[in-house]
Amino acid sequence: MKKVLSMVLVVIMICVSFGVVHASSSDGVGPVNVVVLDDFLFDMDKGELIVYAYIANLSNKHISELTNISYKIIDLDRGLDVTSYITIDPIKPDGGIKIGGSIKHRFITYGINYPYPLKNIGFKFNCNAIFVENPDIVENPDIDVKVYYNGTKINFDVQPKIKNGRTMVPVRFVSETLGANVSWDERTKTVTIVHGNNVIKLQIGSKKAILNGTEYTLEAPAEIDNGRTMVPVRFISEMFGKTVQWSESYRTVIISD
Repeated sequence: MKKVLSMVLVVIMICVSFGVVHASSSDGVGPVNVVVLDDFLFDMDKGELIVYAYIANLSNKHISELTNISYKIIDLDRGLDVTSYITIDPIKPDGGIKIGGSIKHRFITYGINYPYPLKNIGFKFNCNAIFVENPDIVENPDIDVKVYYNGTKINFDVQPKIKNGRTMVPVRFVSETLGANVSWDERTKTVTIVHGNNVIKLQIGSKKAILNGTEYTLEAPAEIDNGRTMVPVRFISEMFGKTVQWSESYRTVIISD
C-alpha cells in the first residue's frame, strides 16, 4: 500500500488596511481588512485608548497568524496623528482566521499625549499574514461573487451579482441566514423584510427603501432574476446591525455579527 503524504505550505504576505470609525467598512489593500467599531474608549487623563476592530480574511487561503503588526491612530476631525506607528506582538487566534472569516480584536494603546477629545478616528494597520496553504481549504478566485456570514460560505440557487457597484443577493439569504421574515406583495411588487423591530420595504425597480417609516435611496434597486427577488446585501445587512466588508481582488463579501 502506498502512503500518501500531504504537504502544508506556509506563505507570508504583507497586508495593509485603513479602518475608519463610523464607516461601515473599509477597502482592504492585501489579504486582511480591518474595520474599526464605534465603541472605542479614550481616557485623556490616563493617556489610554482602547479600540475594538474586526480583522477579516479577504484572501483565498487560511491565515494562521499575523506578524510584524504596526498601527497608528488619526483624529479624522482635525486631520492630526494621535499616535505614531506602534508595533505590537503577533496575533495568533485559535484556529486562525479561515477564508471569509473575521475575528474581533482589542487594541490598547498607552502613554498617549493628545490634548483633544476624540470623536471620529482613522486606523492605519500594517502586518504580515502567514497563510497555511492546503488544497482542502484554498479557494481559487473566479468571476463568481462569494458571500460569507461569520466565516461560513453561503450557497445560493441564484448566483449573487454586482450591479451599480452593489452586490445583489436572493432575498431568501436574508430570511434564512440573518433570521428575518420575508413576505411578498404581488400586486405592488413589494418585498417586506422583518428582523426584530426593524421593517424594510423594497419595491421592485425602485431605488427607494423604507426602513421603519424612513426613506433611503439605494444605488441599486431590488429586481427579479431567474424568478428570485434580488436585494442589495450591504444595505440589508447593515440595517440589521451587521458589519459588511468587501474584497475586490477575490470578489468576496464578508458579513459579521
